[in-house]
Amino acid sequence: MKDKSLKRVLGLGDAVGVGLGAIIGAGIFVVTGVAAGVAGPAFLVGLLIAGMVASFNGLSSAQLAAVYPQSGGTYEYGYRLMGPAWGFSAGWMFLISKLSAAGVVAIGFGSYFHQLLPLLDPLYYSVMAVVLLTLANLMGVQKAGFINILIVAVTLLGSFDFVVRAATFTILLYYGITNLSAIKQPANEHIYGRIIPWLGLAGCIAMSISLPLSVIASGLILLATGFLLRRIPRIN
Repeated sequence: MKDKSLKRVLGLGDAVGVGLGAIIGAGIFVVTGVAAGVAGPAFLVGLLIAGMVASFNGLSSAQLAAVYPQSGGTYEYGYRLMGPAWGFSAGWMFLISKLSAAGVVAIGFGSYFHQLLPLLDPLYYSVMAVVLLTLANLMGVQKAGFINILIVAVTLLGSFDFVVRAATFTILLYYGITNLSAIKQPANEHIYGRIIPWLGLAGCIAMSISLPLSVIASGLILLATGFLLRRIPRIN
């Protein structure tokens, strides 16, 4: 019988490197420029507020992880504390947000590389980066499937500002479920009290409804699409 369990091929140093690579990348070199263009002089205030909300989300995640150390993150917490539909919603939104973010990174890379070597349109460089890194993943940690490539392809063809906001909305839904799960924990499992997840939830909701209506509608459509795909019988 074939072993379907996940292989532990990444060590602590590898995991830290992946995390730092995700932070010290498009989040600093690309997205901050978009945010500054939208917020103007209020950018630093917005950054402070976002940092506070992220801290509340992180504390809620840490509180949940201390009790439920299984892999899966908010998918696991939502499933256990709120029901399968909430767990699926968290997992699907996390997937969409990360794939959208991959498109953002690719677009940022294409724009920067075009400045260094202006031989092709930046979009071509972005597509080549996605293809090469997908092949690299297939040689080691395999996670790229048809739907991953499809979503990234749509991302590359979309408006950069819209994609950034769409990624933001989906990850806010994900952390909203994280905070709701932390609120649902029994009192004896609370490390920071219920005030932290409530503040995190309030921050996620406030930031979500501040986004354009088209972005919110697109995020909800993607969520509904996930539930429709979930109902399709699996072919073994």
